[in-house]
Amino acid sequence: MKSGRTSRPGIWVNILILGLYSLFPMSMVMADNIPKVKQLLATESEGEVTLRYELVDPAGLGAEVLFEFSTDGGKRWIKPQGTRGDLGPGVQGGSRVINWDSYLTFPQGINKRLEFRVETRSERELMSTLTIEAVPADARIRILNIGPKYQPGIALKPGKYHLEVSKEGYKDKRQWIELSGGSEAFPIRLEKIPLRKSYEPEMLRIPGGSYWMGNQFGSGSSSEKPVHEVKISGFELGKYEVTQSQWKAVMGSNPSNIQDCPNCPVEGVSWDDIQDYIYKLGKMTGKYYRLPTEAEWEYACRSGGKQEKHCGGSNPDMLAWHVGNSDGKINQVGRKLPNGLGLYDMTGNVWEWVQDCWNDSYSGAPQDGSAWHEGDCSEAVLRGGSTAIFPGMSSFSRFSSVRNKRVNYSGGFRLAKDL
Repeated sequence: MKSGRTSRPGIWVNILILGLYSLFPMSMVMADNIPKVKQLLATESEGEVTLRYELVDPAGLGAEVLFEFSTDGGKRWIKPQGTRGDLGPGVQGGSRVINWDSYLTFPQGINKRLEFRVETRSERELMSTLTIEAVPADARIRILNIGPKYQPGIALKPGKYHLEVSKEGYKDKRQWIELSGGSEAFPIRLEKIPLRKSYEPEMLRIPGGSYWMGNQFGSGSSSEKPVHEVKISGFELGKYEVTQSQWKAVMGSNPSNIQDCPNCPVEGVSWDDIQDYIYKLGKMTGKYYRLPTEAEWEYACRSGGKQEKHCGGSNPDMLAWHVGNSDGKINQVGRKLPNGLGLYDMTGNVWEWVQDCWNDSYSGAPQDGSAWHEGDCSEAVLRGGSTAIFPGMSSFSRFSSVRNKRVNYSGGFRLAKDL
């Protein structure tokens, strides 16, 4: 105990025990015979830090024990002053103790998180160091299966490590590497994401999850019930409804009733027309697009399955173009607020076709998020409402039309894509 010093209940510490593997041929050095530090425990009272550890020394040769601490998550290690006990050369195997008078280093007391490492010199000399030579050089690098943050030349035990290298505008890359000892460098080059063509939809990643699909607000049509649980796998969905200019670039003409509005959603297209568009867009881009399933659409509309009356909240005037604020006219996409996933105009503007056949209730509906291919398959489902609908149009409202019918001023869509 140190007199005249205020006792504190404890310090924040992270303990790092470094293991050992051999860099040399087994005939020269047996890794199992190298002294190792195990079972490190740190406590503190009135500035006196006590570290208890077990030194495993199978050959009984003794070891040089090293003790350091870090205040920045392992980026820099410091040899402390004021240590005594079982450290330095000649430490024998068994239960051992190191004492550290931390006030010599922190006169005002320890007020930050510390990491300790206690190891034998034999262990340290057999550690690996890792450097990732990333292209581009400012890419973010993480090692996913350990706690410490990556830094060039990080010291690690030999073994397997899961790397993630990422940068905006490039495709993320994950790979496993194996360290065998010594200084090792791995070059990793990221592939740049091609610029999106103007006729390609801007897609957002929709994370998977489970939700309760259907009308949970106690009113509405029987077609919106029964409420049932659905599990959704992650997918991509168009940030906006497909626009007139995007349609014309692929199909060569604009079927919309309101012309000369290239950034308005295309409308007046049938479910069958959309299948032709998807096929031609796929040929142009080499990507497989599709209509979202009804379950995917409602999950995304409700910001990932939240209990939202409209797609993004409860105020349709802020979220949607409807008959009360648009005079029945279709408007450019993206002019209202997005929902919680960054999707625009999922309530109002134009009805949106989805993949499913029409059923007049959810009895027997798929629970895995897939399209419903049973029921009246001469008709398909539309969701979201339009400018011809009053503000009461809800996130769970449904409508149907014959697949080959062009729904004037209403029938539009957005695209989906599997991950």
